[in-house]
Amino acid sequence: MAIDLTQYVLWDLGSYSTDPERADYASAEYQEMVPRWQLVADLRTGTPAIRAKNAYYLPRFEAESDTDYAARVLMTFAEDHYATTLVEHVGLVFAVPPKVQDDVPKPLVALLEDIDGEGNHVEVFAESALDAALHWGHAVLWTDYPVPKGLKWKSDERRLQARPYVTLYAAPDVLTARYVTVGGVRVLVEIKFREWTTVTDGAFGTATKERFRIVRQEVTTDEETGKVTGLGAVTWQLWAKSGETFALEDEGEIVGPGRICARVIMGGEKLGPMHSKPHLIGLAYSNTEETQVKSDNAAVMHKCNIPTPVFIGRQKPPPGSGETIQMGQGIDIPQGGGAMMLEPTGAALNATRLRLEDLRTTMRRQGATMDEGAGTAKTAAEARLLAAQRNAKLVKAARSLQDALEGMLADMAAFLKLPEGGSITVNRDFAGEGLDPAYLAVLVGAYEKDALPLEALMYALKMGRLPEEFNAEDEALRLVSDQMAREDEEAAEATP
Repeated sequence: MAIDLTQYVLWDLGSYSTDPERADYASAEYQEMVPRWQLVADLRTGTPAIRAKNAYYLPRFEAESDTDYAARVLMTFAEDHYATTLVEHVGLVFAVPPKVQDDVPKPLVALLEDIDGEGNHVEVFAESALDAALHWGHAVLWTDYPVPKGLKWKSDERRLQARPYVTLYAAPDVLTARYVTVGGVRVLVEIKFREWTTVTDGAFGTATKERFRIVRQEVTTDEETGKVTGLGAVTWQLWAKSGETFALEDEGEIVGPGRICARVIMGGEKLGPMHSKPHLIGLAYSNTEETQVKSDNAAVMHKCNIPTPVFIGRQKPPPGSGETIQMGQGIDIPQGGGAMMLEPTGAALNATRLRLEDLRTTMRRQGATMDEGAGTAKTAAEARLLAAQRNAKLVKAARSLQDALEGMLADMAAFLKLPEGGSITVNRDFAGEGLDPAYLAVLVGAYEKDALPLEALMYALKMGRLPEEFNAEDEALRLVSDQMAREDEEAAEATP
């Protein structure tokens, strides 16, 4: 039976509409991405979110009483595999900070100290941008230069601190996007952002107000063919939401750049323009399943640890007598009666444990950094392959971040009428940063068995891989790894 997600999604991400006549309308692609966004958001929050949405994440078993279900929810704890892995992947890229190149004009270098107008240096801002892109699947850098109306002199701009700044919009805050093809190049001509602003509420309180910023570029088309022949002015509108109605708060024209200044960072699998999957969506599903299996296992273990007393032939005390059974004291039983403790065998516990081990192995294969259990050690070749797959995805995301940052510089330069924005380099050589724990275990085991020289082990610790001349000996390392795994299995079987 299909699960209806509509009552659970967007608890935290806000609301959207499917009516194209409303300012909060969201595209079909947006709506398709919402369930995945809510899943990764809840997994990153962890135990509080899982318990709060127990009807979805911890479905009630048939004939499970209110008391038993409430106890099972409170005994459920979500491991932070998803959140920890995401932070580690961002850390791999930013182990070496982005480098602003010498071709960046000095006026822009000064702005990079406070790139978003909120005091964040470009390095801090870029790290947050990559985190958002990996977590949600994509993110957008929006560059703007809102010059107050009525300014006459350049000194007025300086006095009011008018300057270009950049805003980071996560994927759930980009509701629509429209592209056209001009001369064989696909160009963004409309985008809508959702944003919140804080307003006063009463004498001492504050409230959050939801607004929608719509940016459009005029499009010129050929009357006969319908093809786009050119682009015109870039305009914007700001709509505020009040209940179920919308009011146009402000509007204007963006002067300077000849395009909409939105730069996309693609952190996950790209399905289309502004359409993606989160970088670790597979791990999020597995992390959720592990939480559910652990929840069930905790409830069963609790019942197995508490034997149930059974009395045969004992007369029930009259109602209201107040007589109770004290487990630490003796009781009277009629002639021919008996007493015993009913204890569950717990036969399913071992099967559940094996299922949890399989899930944790799957999560390791999906990139999660976890302790290696008995029988789960990866071979050297497999560990290198998984690390290479992870790095390949991160390299693409890092390159996309670099493109977006350089596009941001170009947009800021256009606002300031500078000839170019220059370049910035994001680290994409992180093979030696954060050696895969499974691969490290294999290498150390090989060294201990005299199958790997100390120099090679030290090289691998520094570079994240063996020297090139050791490629031919990977088979030997695999044999050592297999032997280590067999020894672990034998040790586990011998343990009572």
